[in-house]
Amino acid sequence: ERIKNPSTYLVFMGKTSSGKSSIINGFLGEDILPVSTAPSTTRVTEIVLNESIEETIYYEFMNNSKRQEIPAEDFIYYSKSPKEDVARFKILARVEDNKFNNLSIFDTPGFGSADFKNHDEILKEFLPNSDIVVYTVSYIGGGGIGVMDLPYLGYATNLLQRDVETILLINRCPEDINEDDKRINEIYKLFTENTGIEPKIFFIKDMSQENIRHPLPKCPELWEYISSLVMDDAVIYEEKT
Repeated sequence: ERIKNPSTYLVFMGKTSSGKSSIINGFLGEDILPVSTAPSTTRVTEIVLNESIEETIYYEFMNNSKRQEIPAEDFIYYSKSPKEDVARFKILARVEDNKFNNLSIFDTPGFGSADFKNHDEILKEFLPNSDIVVYTVSYIGGGGIGVMDLPYLGYATNLLQRDVETILLINRCPEDINEDDKRINEIYKLFTENTGIEPKIFFIKDMSQENIRHPLPKCPELWEYISSLVMDDAVIYEEKT
């Protein structure tokens, strides 16, 4: 499929409730993915972006690889409580900025979720094919990187290709945070020591005080950086072909 439709694979990883789905919604500018305080992603969901798409279309892929289109309300319901024979979901969504044409964003279940039994297989399928990995960590609310993260980080690192761009995204940060912050330094150090990777780092401010039930976090610097990587991938593909 990637040969026929060359695209950049962007994979969001991290523990349950670190904000992965909300961050993707913030980029898209609407609640395409379900979010809640409880685990809201129990199957991998791929969002394919293209400016030629007229309206959002939802699909479910069965374990036998068959695909069928489903209504948006079915996707919202079954993404939280999936049927046993559903392997993953796919969404075709319009993007206004053509810099993100053919970007595929993968929202993965958070490790530590109630439906985590197949997570190793999920990582084996998607990480070796990824171009960009965003590891999402919450600054507040028991976030950061803890003991439970370490085996997961080590396992994921072994699956990554050496040329995969890795980003450490720290969500729910205080206002005016920077890389000199003590907690940020602790998170960065634990990540690098347990992966051998020195990631690009970005911050998203805490929006919990803004009286919005499910705020759409914005991080224009992150997406501008990702757009530059997408453009680089397109140039490399053209040169190879």
